[in-house]
Amino acid sequence: MFKITRRGAIGLGIGAAVAGLAPHAFAGPKRDPLLASYAVNVASWWGDTPLLDRFELASAAGFEAVEMWGVHDDAYSPKDIRQRLDEYGLNLVQILAWYGPGLTDPAQEKPFLEAMKQAIEDAEYLGADMFTVVGHQDDPSLAMEEKMARLQGAYEAALPMVEDANKTMLLEPFNEFNHPGHFIYGSPEALQICRAVDSPHLKLNWDLFHMQRHEGELVQRFRDGIDQVGYVQMADTPDRHQAGTGELNYDYIFQECRNAGYEGYFGLECWPKDGDAEQAVADFRAVAPA
Repeated sequence: MFKITRRGAIGLGIGAAVAGLAPHAFAGPKRDPLLASYAVNVASWWGDTPLLDRFELASAAGFEAVEMWGVHDDAYSPKDIRQRLDEYGLNLVQILAWYGPGLTDPAQEKPFLEAMKQAIEDAEYLGADMFTVVGHQDDPSLAMEEKMARLQGAYEAALPMVEDANKTMLLEPFNEFNHPGHFIYGSPEALQICRAVDSPHLKLNWDLFHMQRHEGELVQRFRDGIDQVGYVQMADTPDRHQAGTGELNYDYIFQECRNAGYEGYFGLECWPKDGDAEQAVADFRAVAPA
């Protein structure tokens, strides 16, 4: 799948020219081999287009996989999403199952378990293997050890049903600049929780944007944590646009992630600079990981 020479294929112009076209420009999928490692986030791309129409744009741009946030909304349902996935031949990689409230609050135990049951049903219906769970909103009244223990306990409570369904919960650390008011920033505490739980069904959503903003040293930190990496998201820093618009050398970073043993998709949870999706696709093609 990745044998094609990246720079040579870039010269062919495959896929980049179609990224900004309006919906209904193509009847079927047009796959770009340089985009085969990516899952484009339909929640953050093509923001001036209704979300359900963004699946066609993702397919027209040459992507084979997408990711998204919640799948229940007044404007769409899992049934609507499944229809778009089937129509445009797309694979949904992961979804957002819980963003809050914080799981250090015992009152959230029942709602959280109900949400995990729903997430399992949604993931199964939509063909996704993973879903992100964010529950580390801060409670300043608790010591760090207690917050960690309660968060871990919440994951452990949901784990049996997740294991039975053969799905994976993803713990996503944030950075304090973009997401103040949380207590899991960077890799150390997140790795501590995942290693303590010690299950293949609880892993990290290793967002390189957050990791760079909080702790830096991206490649070595990734190598040290690869045993708990379930999924990787990315954006350039500091402005959260596509690769090549900030300070990171993603050509090198992507290759080192592969060298460390990561074989999954890279989730493109970024906002194309100036809203230019066509340029963003071209920039990602230029650094496509082998």
